[in-house]
Amino acid sequence: MVCSPASGATILADASSFSSTATVTNFSEVCCTITSDVSVAGVTISAVGGDGDIRILRLKSEVRVGDQEQTALVHTLNDEDFSASDLLFVFDQPVNKIGFEMVTQDNLDLTLSTNDNNVVEAFTLTRNAGGEEFVFYGFETVNPFDRLLIEIQDIHHGEWYFDNLRYETVGAVPLPAALPLFLSGLAGLGLMGWRSRRHKREPLR
Repeated sequence: MVCSPASGATILADASSFSSTATVTNFSEVCCTITSDVSVAGVTISAVGGDGDIRILRLKSEVRVGDQEQTALVHTLNDEDFSASDLLFVFDQPVNKIGFEMVTQDNLDLTLSTNDNNVVEAFTLTRNAGGEEFVFYGFETVNPFDRLLIEIQDIHHGEWYFDNLRYETVGAVPLPAALPLFLSGLAGLGLMGWRSRRHKREPLR
């Protein structure tokens, strides 16, 4: 795997850095469909360009993952010309950390980019002849994003599978606890100053 992180991006080795509040889905909610887009867990995933379909399958014999069944989003390549659509992720809220697992039936060269075509990672997804195991990919960025494009740069025959999506959204920045008290103090000082100036302007009786 060759990674080329953009400025301000950090490539994640595994999912251990995600907090307990991270959104996680294995697509079991939308199993088992064939579609051009799917909305689940605060994100809409669409197939853009090419002729590929998004399929949500409960894996059993398609890809061996021990003896366990595993639900996964399957990005299908066209059997005739090997073309495939890219995957576009549009999040309901800004995201600054994302991770997922992928496996392929053959080699694929992929590029991940966020808003404004900011390339975060470029790598080759390589077929694992020893058992086709899912491999984790992920990154964290300084600049939040709400769109992620997984673009296929070089097409080989086969399919690739995408599972266990997790991400963290960027919440509102909390106000310091003392800020309301500080603002009320300023308002009080302003009122006192106004009353003092008014009193000085009143004529003596």
